[in-house]
Amino acid sequence: ERSVNRIDDAIAPYTRFVRSSQTKLTGLQTDLSAIDNELGTLSHRIGDAPNVPAKSAAS
Repeated sequence: ERSVNRIDDAIAPYTRFVRSSQTKLTGLQTDLSAIDNELGTLSHRIGDAPNVPAKSAAS
């Protein structure tokens, strides 16, 4: 029992880091999903026009 507590104490900072990182990544995934949905909506609104050339910086 004491050994398990010592191990838990030793890995506690790593556990907190992993949980914190997971929370941040989940938030980023949610944000990226919303952006992807918005891009799909915008693409649909402009008609998915693949033949429209993108403006270049040289123009």
